[in-house]
Amino acid sequence: MRRLTVAVLLVMSVLVVRAVPVAAVSTDAGSRLVRPLLAGGAAHACALPGAGTMKCWGLNSSGQLGDGTTTNGPDAIEANGLAGAVAIAAGTAHTCAVVASGIAKCWGANSSGQLGNGTTTNSVVPLTVTGLAGVLTVSAGNAHSCALVVGGTVRCWGANANGQLGNGTTTGSLTPVTVTGLSGAIAVAAGNAHSCALLAAGTVKCWGLNSSGQVGDGTNTQRLTPVTVTGMSGATAIVAGSFHTCAVLGAGNVDCWGQNLSGQLGNGTMTTSSVPVAVSGITGAVSVGAGANHSCVVLAAGTVRCWGANSSGQLGNGTVTSSTTPVTASGLTGAIAVVGGGAYSCALLAARAAKCWGNNGSDQLGDDKTNGSALPVIVDGLTVGSRIGSGGGHSCAVVSSTSTARCWGNNSSGQIGDGTTTTRPTPAIVTGLIGAIAIATGATHSCAVLASGGVKCWGLNASGQLGNGTTTSSSTPVTVTGLTTAIAVATGANHTCAVLGAGTVKCWGLNSSGQLGDGTTTNRLIAVTALV
Repeated sequence: MRRLTVAVLLVMSVLVVRAVPVAAVSTDAGSRLVRPLLAGGAAHACALPGAGTMKCWGLNSSGQLGDGTTTNGPDAIEANGLAGAVAIAAGTAHTCAVVASGIAKCWGANSSGQLGNGTTTNSVVPLTVTGLAGVLTVSAGNAHSCALVVGGTVRCWGANANGQLGNGTTTGSLTPVTVTGLSGAIAVAAGNAHSCALLAAGTVKCWGLNSSGQVGDGTNTQRLTPVTVTGMSGATAIVAGSFHTCAVLGAGNVDCWGQNLSGQLGNGTMTTSSVPVAVSGITGAVSVGAGANHSCVVLAAGTVRCWGANSSGQLGNGTVTSSTTPVTASGLTGAIAVVGGGAYSCALLAARAAKCWGNNGSDQLGDDKTNGSALPVIVDGLTVGSRIGSGGGHSCAVVSSTSTARCWGNNSSGQIGDGTTTTRPTPAIVTGLIGAIAIATGATHSCAVLASGGVKCWGLNASGQLGNGTTTSSSTPVTVTGLTTAIAVATGANHTCAVLGAGTVKCWGLNSSGQLGDGTTTNRLIAVTALV
């Protein structure tokens, strides 16, 4: 296997970039500030899975994963020195984060000063951005970065050949400069060489490169200071792709503007537009993401729809056929945020697990494999749960490279899952278990979460802890009834619980002490909802 991952827990060419989405998942009380918990770069992605930690995966040639190396991350690994991280951003080959103290830190490529520490030296570990305090959120572009600070102003640093720093010049800066004439900002988005800010009034202002109309003012004229996006009102979220921009409106509609050669504006055409156009058929949008040449939204129901280029399967509908109108990414429920990269996409689920799809040439899908996928796959090492478990007298582990499982130790009730009751002093393959992403072990039973969202269990079943509607024990895996969106599983001595993509918890098995959380003390042979 490529890497043994043990995790217990509970966002191309040189111009291609993905900026941070604004996702309704972490807000400051009494304000409309929203801090991104998922970010996709050109070929790497990062997430905040909880407890203030930050994990990244994918390409690491410039140190953009922040783990002190330049070795690619085939699954999620923790960035160094980022305890208390509250917001993140990923550019082409650099990454930034905001920590709870209001300090911004960046790492990775730095040839244009995009790390903001006064140098042009790459860094494989996070460095503090010079002269910034009171940072609320941050965004990363191709070779520049921007931060929203207390008071609603925006400061940017790095490359500035096209005015993307917004200070009225085309001179780059190795440390932050203030964007001219901008106040009342509540969100910021950095694209390839343009930047945008969402204002509290619901209007949007953009500046920088405008060759494809990505600034949205009805022209193709480069702008060195912010200009108002034409006809935009009631916006609640913004995102900047390589050469296009999108906004969620208050009614849940989405408008996009800029380059449209691959249909990334989603209006049924491939005609570039320098003013906002409505994405076809989208209502109830809560979050938006933009990649190099494609876009995606999360709907209120927790599903994801994408449009634009699809040569690598980055739309997630199981095909490689591009679409000028939105298509549904398959098998996603409980999504709360989405990002697009060079030719891939990722979605954050309610319980802080993540799924990615599209190109995987640099491990950007995080599934510990090298082949791409036109369907969403789980990011290893990020899910709530564990890839290794130890029961009363036996242990199990998921083999990352094959998504199978092996168990060893006491097997008196078939808890090893190899079709026997013979004790195994060395790991034995669990029979017929394919697609495992997490595993848990009870006293005399074991359970695994599958990439499909299902759960399978094996071993003793006297109290219904296998969840298949019987009390018949099994030495091979049986399917838990009625679970299709599970992302994590945990086992007690004789009961089991699973976290679903929508954030609900279901439990089954022994309930003599109310351990299933359903308000009763009745054993359950199939999963019931815990009252959490």
